[in-house]
Amino acid sequence: MRSSAGETLIRAAQRGKKIRVDQKKFADYLYDLVDRHDGAIPDRSLAFAPSTRQLAKVENTFYGQKRTLGAGNRYDIPDYGPGLGFEEYEQFPDVRTEWVNPLPGDSFWYENHSVLNAERSDRAHEMRSAELDYRAGKDYRADWFAPVTRPRLGTGYWGPFRTTYDDLQFNITPWTDGGAGHSGSMPENEYDTTSYAFYQGDKELRKGPGRAGYIGDLATERLPYRLVIDSQRDAKTWKTSTRTHSEWGFVSGALEEGGPYQAGIPMLQLDYDIDTDLAGDVRAGRWTEIGLSSGTQEWLPGAVKAHKASLSVSYDDGKHWGKVELRKKKTGEWTARFRTPSKGAASVSFKAHAQGPGGLFVDQEITRAFGLK
Repeated sequence: MRSSAGETLIRAAQRGKKIRVDQKKFADYLYDLVDRHDGAIPDRSLAFAPSTRQLAKVENTFYGQKRTLGAGNRYDIPDYGPGLGFEEYEQFPDVRTEWVNPLPGDSFWYENHSVLNAERSDRAHEMRSAELDYRAGKDYRADWFAPVTRPRLGTGYWGPFRTTYDDLQFNITPWTDGGAGHSGSMPENEYDTTSYAFYQGDKELRKGPGRAGYIGDLATERLPYRLVIDSQRDAKTWKTSTRTHSEWGFVSGALEEGGPYQAGIPMLQLDYDIDTDLAGDVRAGRWTEIGLSSGTQEWLPGAVKAHKASLSVSYDDGKHWGKVELRKKKTGEWTARFRTPSKGAASVSFKAHAQGPGGLFVDQEITRAFGLK
């Protein structure tokens, strides 16, 4: 049948007949399928047609305040080898159903998506996933560029660590969205819009532009340290998270002799759970519920949760703040419920604080965490 259709097309072209082709630029659904044959040449057909029950269903939701061109892809990574795939154009906001087959062995899926700049020459905002493992017959949901965008560590970039040479290196992803396990950056102009400062107690050890840094010749004894990250982005281009200020407190000392060359530094992260529309807005003048949680990096050994937290909100970009009551759940997270003003406010800003054991703390201020409509 395909051969017959091709022959008809060839004859039409030979007669000089015009052929019209319609292209759907942005997919409503897609399939990511991999059929591997490691170290062998299969002695059967290479046709691969798995049934629905052999696949995982993923609902990918992409947030955006206006129609925006993006690009992204899902890659299969075989045993930490090179991934296969290439980015395709995407349009945000959008909701897309995707079908994915599980991968064998130590292989995993990896996904990234980016908002392109106006010239389409670079990534204006890039988001990377953690390692993704799907099970056949299961439904999954992933949110991209959803509120609340803020500094948050994920495994898409290397994180802070200390070495046996008594130095410390850090790499903070300042523009991570609300999606689970994500790491977010704005690679086009991060060194113009982000700065850091590193302290031992009240003594400033180093400061500079960007989100990554190095501090050497640290004391061997366990001492309190503080890392500060400030980021901002153009309010005309980005409606939410136009400015953030974050401080992390932790205690660090020399690594044990005979142990690993380097060790990750646990730092409390803040996660916010807010139900918005695809533009990042909630309806003004109504009761709004927010979830707040805080814990050290999940992939580091001995991860702990914060035991104390507070939250304040502002409706005028941080000029005035009002504290909201947090109720702690049995699972260790908190919830807050408050009524937003019906008039005179276009966004809600956050000022959050969390404390954990062993001198851990985090303070975070987010201007325009989400919008009001």
